[in-house]
Amino acid sequence: MHRLASCPGIDPPDDVVLVEQPAAEVLFLTSAGTDLSCLEQCLIGSAGWSDRIRGLNLDCLTHPAQIDHYLSTTGQTARLILVRLLGSRGHWSYGLEQLQRWSTADASRQLVVLAGTEDQKSELHGIGTIPESVAERLAALLREGGHQNMEQLLNGLSTLLDGEIPGSESIQVVPLPDPLPWDWQDDAGSRVGLVLYRAQLQAGDTALAECLNSNLRAAGLCPRLIWVSSLRDPAVQAGVADLLSSQAVRLVITGTAFASVRSEHAGLGSPLWKALDCPVLQLLTSGSSRAHWQQSSRGLEPLDLSLQVVMPELDARITTRTCSFREARQPSAGLATAIARQQPDEDGIAWLVDHAKRWIDLQRTAKPDRRVAMVLANYPVRDGRLANGVGLDTPASVVNIISWLAQEGYQLGALPLPKTADGLM
Repeated sequence: MHRLASCPGIDPPDDVVLVEQPAAEVLFLTSAGTDLSCLEQCLIGSAGWSDRIRGLNLDCLTHPAQIDHYLSTTGQTARLILVRLLGSRGHWSYGLEQLQRWSTADASRQLVVLAGTEDQKSELHGIGTIPESVAERLAALLREGGHQNMEQLLNGLSTLLDGEIPGSESIQVVPLPDPLPWDWQDDAGSRVGLVLYRAQLQAGDTALAECLNSNLRAAGLCPRLIWVSSLRDPAVQAGVADLLSSQAVRLVITGTAFASVRSEHAGLGSPLWKALDCPVLQLLTSGSSRAHWQQSSRGLEPLDLSLQVVMPELDARITTRTCSFREARQPSAGLATAIARQQPDEDGIAWLVDHAKRWIDLQRTAKPDRRVAMVLANYPVRDGRLANGVGLDTPASVVNIISWLAQEGYQLGALPLPKTADGLM
């Protein structure tokens, strides 16, 4: 269970900051801050797009009042709005509904909705006003990332503004190796796999990766960092498994969101992590700034919690701590938005590296010498709710776990082991 500290409904109106930007033909709204970083780099020296496009992170448009205000001001003069959404339609349902109304209010307006992950394309690409086949190719450009693919996206948007549909031959994705090893050195010590999103590399946002590698090396470990587009792609999974298996990694740290398996396969295990047969730690990155984090009692924002904690649990990943925050630098003159980059959190990374070392040490400890604790829920606090789980037989699961531990040679004491759930309770 994951609990959010919030008021009924949506946050109080006092917390809402309304957003406006200077008028422009194109509005680029995205869940991925790396899209804006890459777009900014691409626009440098590009006179053809001067003051024609604005960019904004969807984090700025989470409240219905913010969405309504933005569309009634900045959106009124726009001819085309592009939305790239990481997650399902439900992650930003109100915004998508209002954008559809915005597009139907004027036949000259165009709406482009792109899925951040390939498995969401059937749900999202039909929302816009362009053919789904074109939306798929534009989405593929952003999934691949990089300067050349961003230039092609801008060319496609320019064609749409001219009232034409981009041909498939004019949209050719320029691929980058996926997965891509990075900064591998002949370090001593146990090897640790690191898996991060390739979009960070292509946006030049590598401070977190550099800090992780540096701290792992300082702790006597050997990092093996790999950039990936996503772990949802079976071909990428196979590449990651081959690379990390060849390096005999003792542990993996991943900063990728979602899970490597689909929800319908939850509980059956992750083929990727099963193949590696080692602990997998989930590195957390906050979508907000350090100052916001320190002032808030909530912790991770709902979207971060969903994508980085709840869904990765389907892979049996071990949740850790926040290791970076999104810090905004001075607004880009062209995009009229602050560009956020990952700022490593030294305390969080130090804790993560120490935690990783302890997991590796535990693997070297003989099984009879390992101390294992099982924590059972008691919520709400009543004896009758002990180990309660809706749709689950938790005591029976505990009996099975105890049996497996005994078979593996763990020291479980001299008392007879319970053989049934009733015997345990």
